[in-house]
Amino acid sequence: MKTVSDRIDEYIEEAVGGVDDRTHRIFKDVVLNAGLWILQSIQSHDLLLASLCTEITTNERNSRAATKSLEAALDSYGLKDVNLTPKAVEHCQVLDKQELERQKALEEMIERLERENKGKMEAMTKEKSRSDYGDDITKNGESRKRKRDIETEDHMDIDILM
Repeated sequence: MKTVSDRIDEYIEEAVGGVDDRTHRIFKDVVLNAGLWILQSIQSHDLLLASLCTEITTNERNSRAATKSLEAALDSYGLKDVNLTPKAVEHCQVLDKQELERQKALEEMIERLERENKGKMEAMTKEKSRSDYGDDITKNGESRKRKRDIETEDHMDIDILM
């Protein structure tokens, strides 16, 4: 499986062609920074999670109310476990099945949201580390330039003194 970095490299090769490493890194940084800005501009999952939690809570309340109503109706017949009618057994099986389906759907939804959130966080972490790497390269370049300037000044001072 290709990484995001590999895909960006391929894209730059296709779009720009043969460029030197420095130019390639500049293009790659631009693409990665644009990706980071897009990720940061996406609204957080908090609103989505809040909406889903509200919907889940409402559905749970409605489901519990319907279940209690059905159980009360079954209890009103005064049925015991030993003499349940086929219809009452069917109602109980339907209740159990609905409860299992609801629980499974909730678990799948939570897993999906956690995967999406984890993916977004991983992408942002990779982008941040890539951005930090670019900053380090820039700082090292500036440091080397300052060192060269100091050496040049020293040589100029020596030449002037001679």
